Amino acid sequence: MTNSTQQLTIQTDQPFFEQALRHGFISGIITHERVKEIIAETPEGIVQIAGVFGNKYLRPSIEEARVRIVHLVSLYLQATCHNDLDKAARSLQNQSIIAHSR
Repeated sequence: MTNSTQQLTIQTDQPFFEQALRHGFISGIITHERVKEIIAETPEGIVQIAGVFGNKYLRPSIEEARVRIVHLVSLYLQATCHNDLDKAARSLQNQSIIAHSR
């Protein structure tokens, strides 16, 4: 009988940003204070993205921008952190959401 290592991979429909944020908070990489900061700074990024892709004064543009910022941050984290949730969580702890969405 041969020894083999089996890995369990959990598939989720959540964007990588949300996975990294949850993982970071649960594991203690992201502090409660930083979560509050992320919540406070994200609307600014949403308005900036709405202004670029639509109109920052129209509700549909704001709603689309909310989805876009999550996807932009997810793409940035996946590319720079190579899908590593620990690295992504540290990045979220140390850098602003605006920096992650460029």
